[in-house]
Amino acid sequence: MLTERSFAAFLFDMDGTLVDSIAATNRIWTGWAERHGIDPDAVLRTMHGVRAVETIGRHLPQGDIEREVAVLTQAEMADMEGVLELAGAAASCAPCRHGAGGSSPPRHGPWRSPVLNGQASRCRPCW
Repeated sequence: MLTERSFAAFLFDMDGTLVDSIAATNRIWTGWAERHGIDPDAVLRTMHGVRAVETIGRHLPQGDIEREVAVLTQAEMADMEGVLELAGAAASCAPCRHGAGGSSPPRHGPWRSPVLNGQASRCRPCW
């Protein structure tokens, strides 16, 4: 059993593994699309599992992509409404000393929120 083993580090995906942030993510990207006159449904169909820079480049190729990424990243860090801890996530992160996120999250996002009681932030040094 894994409880009898120790590991130096682990790699994990954030959304769908530690937290469910789909509601916030969809809300933020919907607002972004609407502000730019882009069909939100088209953006939502293509943005999950894709880096923001690629999604923005696809839907707003003439825009300032770096600026748009920064704006979206800030919005995702600020909006924790509806972000939920998945069962056992905080407890899983509590003993962690080293880890890395596999979904390219910004350094201060849902894992730093009260949702995980700050537990996943212990993994931050490896990011």
